[in-house]
Amino acid sequence: MSNEKPPTVLITGCTDGSIGHNLVLSFARQGYQIFATARRVSAMSSLIAIPNITLLELDVTSPDSIRTAHETVSEFTSGKLDILYNNAGVRFMSMGIDTTYKVAMDTMAVNFSGIVEMVHVFSDLLIASRGKIVFTSSGAGKLPVPTQAMYNASKAALDSYAMTLRIEMQPLGVGVINVITGQISTGADTMGTQALPPLDAKSPYKPIEKALSKFWTSDRPMMDVKKYSDAVVQRVIGKSSPEVIWMGTGFVWWMNFLNLAWLFNVLMAREFGLNKLNMEKV
Repeated sequence: MSNEKPPTVLITGCTDGSIGHNLVLSFARQGYQIFATARRVSAMSSLIAIPNITLLELDVTSPDSIRTAHETVSEFTSGKLDILYNNAGVRFMSMGIDTTYKVAMDTMAVNFSGIVEMVHVFSDLLIASRGKIVFTSSGAGKLPVPTQAMYNASKAALDSYAMTLRIEMQPLGVGVINVITGQISTGADTMGTQALPPLDAKSPYKPIEKALSKFWTSDRPMMDVKKYSDAVVQRVIGKSSPEVIWMGTGFVWWMNFLNLAWLFNVLMAREFGLNKLNMEKV
């Protein structure tokens, strides 16, 4: 019997039923030793009985929490980590002019700043193993989707960070993979079906509120989360992993590939009824 230790991966944002939860299961099927994390261990209760999974409390917006997790993982793995999978994310729904400083800071804290701190703290373990850093990004970083301007901006910032980090980490033997994710079905709490909160009565967008909300409540094709996670993990663990993985984002990929990004403005304005706003009495 081989005494070789299984490869290791730490995944953030692993609450039951989420993308992170399914990534844990996909890595488990590949024989990985997994550190599954969330702000509350109780939020990952369905993973408790699965072998080779260690549940850790980790708040990516807390440097102290991140350092505590690092100490635990480092002790368990003798100072090495094969994959750091930055998956945790949040989305606050609001129009651009309704986005407050607090909303902006809270969004960036999870979707960007917390990721930067995770990479900073865990970099020594990844360099020691010549491992990989993975990000769950979004097609929203490439597409100006109305009602979620701050979320779009946070993912665009993550994309730029990943591109730069990839160049910097290459001579250290660490790979950087950015997973551009589309609409993924994870059940009732699917982020893509999150409702737009009611607009203020004085909002200039009030006349088209129904159109703005309709997009998020209408049926749209979504990729099954198990199919998504299995496909992503297979590509992440491959010997020649791609730098960017597009998954469930066919429309956005084609628009970028054909250099038709300018059409986004027209299509998004029409989809959300913004092209009719100037015809309404505001």
